[in-house]
Amino acid sequence: MSRKYILITIVIFVTVGAVLAGLYFVTKNDTSQTESEGEPQIFPFGKALENISDRLFRVFGESEKLDLVDTTSDQDKTGAGKTFGSGLLRELSTMSAVGAFATTTEGNNVSVFYVERETGHVYRTAIESLSKNRVTNTTIPGIQEALWGDGGESLIVRYVDENGVIKSFSGTIHISEKFDTAFQGSFLQDDITHIVASPAGTKIFTLFPFGKSTIGAISRFDNKEKKEVLVTPFPGWLAFWPSDDTLTLATKASGETWGSLYSIDAKTGAIDKLLSKINGLTALPSPDMKHILYSESADDFFATHIYDVSKRESLPFPLVTLPEKCVWSTMNPVLLYCGVPQTITQGIYPDLWYQGVASFSDAIWEINIETGAVDILAMLVESAKQNIDVVNPFLNEDETYFIFTNKNNNTLWSLKITP
Repeated sequence: MSRKYILITIVIFVTVGAVLAGLYFVTKNDTSQTESEGEPQIFPFGKALENISDRLFRVFGESEKLDLVDTTSDQDKTGAGKTFGSGLLRELSTMSAVGAFATTTEGNNVSVFYVERETGHVYRTAIESLSKNRVTNTTIPGIQEALWGDGGESLIVRYVDENGVIKSFSGTIHISEKFDTAFQGSFLQDDITHIVASPAGTKIFTLFPFGKSTIGAISRFDNKEKKEVLVTPFPGWLAFWPSDDTLTLATKASGETWGSLYSIDAKTGAIDKLLSKINGLTALPSPDMKHILYSESADDFFATHIYDVSKRESLPFPLVTLPEKCVWSTMNPVLLYCGVPQTITQGIYPDLWYQGVASFSDAIWEINIETGAVDILAMLVESAKQNIDVVNPFLNEDETYFIFTNKNNNTLWSLKITP
């Protein structure tokens, strides 16, 4: 081989090597960036994985945090948060959390238990002192959803494995014992699309595919005493369990599609249609099943209504919000506590909010649907100096605290609403 061809060959090898090296470092940098930002989120209020986005009919987009000022805490990132304003508003965790459960512990103190999304560890934060402790030491990375039951003794955590299979692990913990205990249990069946707990927290209702059908079944948290109560050819459902004897099923919500809401007798499986042919329907039934808070989409906006189940009639709600931002009082089931957006941009709802394209800055309101009285409890942006987009709200047992997640960054918060 002549020197000319040898030189050409060397040049080709050097060039190809340089290109491959460049591709390696670009790929490595992209991978590092993805890992630093965390795994894609596939359960409610996370970013959906492309190949399984249809398996969970309600998938929310990842939204950016809308800081008005620098809100970086001066505490360790593994610590609890801090108190804002007059002391009624508290940040319970600075880390991304999923699932939360409140209980009253020694000395009449209210503590909130929750799961760290990144590790799957369970933590406890005392609301008044903001002291924080780790409860379990079992690591399950990438938790997307958590469901509590049996007074906080049972816990189901959900994630997607490397093969795109939805995994649901049900176990027991002992919240009254010392910390750093093991989280032990077993897996439920694969690809459960939705799980909801009974009001007493002793049973679960699961939806899962079976051939071309979707099965709805009731069981204990450990999947024992399982009873099928529903078989439907349609896959897109979201379940609620507002009262002991009644479940509700809502169709997939989109502002471009009609939605319906049905009730199911938890004992017999009998089905009754409650609401139908409502664009963008999202709904929240009251604990006594006498009323339903729901929203509907129209003209690049949405409206909120109260439906009287016995009278079969709808009335306007005094505020504009989404049911996902509200919780009914169980002590007085004509009371609602809601995160209410201060401003709403035009668009197709609830789609834009689910996808993370639209984000809200909320105030907390108390609404009496019987008297029509409304009372503002907190302007979150004024107290916290940041926009807070309320989601997954609930009340502790004696309803002294409104506890919720900030959808912008998945941190956990509480607002004291009664003395």
